[in-house]
Amino acid sequence: MALAIGFVIGAERGFENRNAAQGTRTAGVRTFALVGLLGGVAVLLSERFGGAVLGIGGAGVAALALASYLRSTRPEGDLGITTEVALLLAYAVSALAGTGLTLEAVATAIVIAAVLGFKRELHRGLAWFERREFVATLQILLIAAVAIPLLPDRDLGPYAALNPRRIGLLVLLLAGISYVGWFAVRILGSRAGLVATAALGGLSSSTAVTLAYARFARAAQSPLPLFATGILAACGVMALRLFALVSFAEPRLAAPLAPPLFALCLIPWLAAWRGAAAPTPREDPGPHALPLRNPLALESALVAALMLALLSLLVRAGEQSFGERGVYAVAALSGIADADAVSLSVAQAAGANLALETAAWAVALAACVNTAAKAFLAAAIGGRALARRCLPPLVLALLAAIATASLWIPFSPR
Repeated sequence: MALAIGFVIGAERGFENRNAAQGTRTAGVRTFALVGLLGGVAVLLSERFGGAVLGIGGAGVAALALASYLRSTRPEGDLGITTEVALLLAYAVSALAGTGLTLEAVATAIVIAAVLGFKRELHRGLAWFERREFVATLQILLIAAVAIPLLPDRDLGPYAALNPRRIGLLVLLLAGISYVGWFAVRILGSRAGLVATAALGGLSSSTAVTLAYARFARAAQSPLPLFATGILAACGVMALRLFALVSFAEPRLAAPLAPPLFALCLIPWLAAWRGAAAPTPREDPGPHALPLRNPLALESALVAALMLALLSLLVRAGEQSFGERGVYAVAALSGIADADAVSLSVAQAAGANLALETAAWAVALAACVNTAAKAFLAAAIGGRALARRCLPPLVLALLAAIATASLWIPFSPR
């Protein structure tokens, strides 16, 4: 097994340097295979003569790697040490196989070969990243791997309304959706046109898409059908995104919320599909023309956490002080600007002591108010022509959502 591990890593190095002149290759498939075999033999000898044998073998391989590096840098000026590091890893991983951890050793060897083999793709990917996108990637990893594991997983604060670990996970979920949406807009937006950009932009902020397209419609009337189509597509994505978020936070809310939220999704999408047959505009504003910003700045994550915590307190306080009507008031007012935060807070409360039907009605109310707010923005900013195309499907979706919610979700105000 140790010999095979060295052969796997060496095969990649040999393939990478296959065009090098004979005698100039620092280490190829045979060298790596023999170093792998040395690691396996060193482990067996260490069982008989002590662990010093394994250390001496490792020091010898390190000396060989250093000599190879000094030899290769003189004529070519190449300062890379990838092959030398891979040689040391081949010895260490082969020794790991010699201890009996063969599955772990084989998996590690394959990962090493893959990292070495994807050199060009990794370098092209890093060159493709913008700085703000690279920083956003580091931030989301920081939140996921460092911040969330440190948060306590218990109910704290007034009304026992705050669970730091759950709030952190919801912030991570929101950030992850926005992260994926940002790159989807960047990759597909300029090629797929206004409609795809709007639909993917709805993953980050359907309100931002509505505002941007309404301004485009007022400034340039020629592709008006596609501007209206983009707004409708983004509104449909909002409802689908909200359903996914709430279902993740409290799976029991998925069944009662499916009819109203899918009504808010399907009717605008059907209207958008019909409008997509309009002539393609000559110039596509592209994704960077939208006022969407990278949502993963650390201050944005902290603001989102603060908003979720505050809304959780308001929902719990409203429910205990004014009954279900207090929850509905908070949901309606918050839904004007953002349906996600209040819906997630309500879903979190439903996992504690808030009635399930109350939480479902609050989420449906927030989604309906948010859709109505976007319809108002489209009409007020985009003008009458845009209003004639956007208002009928959005109003119809609202009526359908209210009707299905009334039939599907029990209502018993207290």
